[in-house]
Amino acid sequence: MHKSLLFLIALLFSVQITAQTPRIINGAPASTSIYPWMAYYGDCAGTLIAPRWVLTAAHCLENLNVEQLPTLLLGTDNVKVPSATAIQANVIQIIRHPEYENLYHDLALLKLAEPIENVPVVTLRAGAHIEENNKIIALGWGMTSSNSNGDAILPSANLLQTRLAIKNNSFCAGHYAIPITDDMLCLTGVTPEEHSDTCEGDSGGPLVMEATGGYVQIAITSFGDTPCGQSNVPSVYTRVSQFQAWIKSYVREAKFDDASVPEFPAGCLTTIDTKLTVDIPCLIYRGEIYHVQLSKSVALPLTWQLNSNYTASACPTNTQYCALVDDNLDLQIRGLTLSDQLYQVSLKHASDPQVHLWTYQKHTAQ
Repeated sequence: MHKSLLFLIALLFSVQITAQTPRIINGAPASTSIYPWMAYYGDCAGTLIAPRWVLTAAHCLENLNVEQLPTLLLGTDNVKVPSATAIQANVIQIIRHPEYENLYHDLALLKLAEPIENVPVVTLRAGAHIEENNKIIALGWGMTSSNSNGDAILPSANLLQTRLAIKNNSFCAGHYAIPITDDMLCLTGVTPEEHSDTCEGDSGGPLVMEATGGYVQIAITSFGDTPCGQSNVPSVYTRVSQFQAWIKSYVREAKFDDASVPEFPAGCLTTIDTKLTVDIPCLIYRGEIYHVQLSKSVALPLTWQLNSNYTASACPTNTQYCALVDDNLDLQIRGLTLSDQLYQVSLKHASDPQVHLWTYQKHTAQ
């Protein structure tokens, strides 16, 4: 975030808020052999969530285009002197959340030019509920201390980690003059004496919790008070579970820890009639919601075409949806009702992007 903007915020609010670029306060050494999905670019971090996709913070990318982004690094603990096994990747597309503004909806996706092979991806948290005081690990290459003016100093060339404790969002609300929403997560050091924190340079990096078989990412480093590491002063993070539908609309293969079909709001379920017309009240495509109908076009192989009368819809929340179209225009119907049975259905899009035809692939009873 530009210093001029931080200065304006400091004038507006009694507590100065700063987007956190790179640093871990009270950190210990960490290794990409344990956290192989950790990515670094410029003064921000991110996580590999699919072979060609990195999840990060939107504020890291303000006023930047693809040509201005530095090469992204994976597979190295030291980002100043990368290891011989370090992987370098070029970014070809930046996708910020369409509602990102003033650190709200602070997440973005980076699409890579080539898939990263043989590197595990991080699993993302699907459920919103996380026990208060649950000890969470923060990771990053950011600054390791700041002076009394809040200026970050002493950046870390090596990956660091520290443990943080989740607080109720009302605890954050008492420290910041902006509303703390359900899309955010509030954390401090585990004890008031620890001063553990994220700071400048850690932005875009993950908060993770231990899970069976590894780690699950629950949030993205977003903003905090200055100076970093103040006793019992929380920092704020973007909660990834709130954006499952948006992430999946671009990255179909992104892994969430709960693979069950989301609970659909009333009236949201997709239906099919005797003429095999499919009515989808809530379809998400690149963050936008539509009400669409598909008409049977060819009997064998079973093919549907898009009706022209699709409209914008305000049906679901950002975690509830009936169907999604990914970047390949393939269609996933998450809850189609037929004879009182619920199915998940996959449809393959025709190769011609100008002709919206989908062919049946498979279905699974829910």
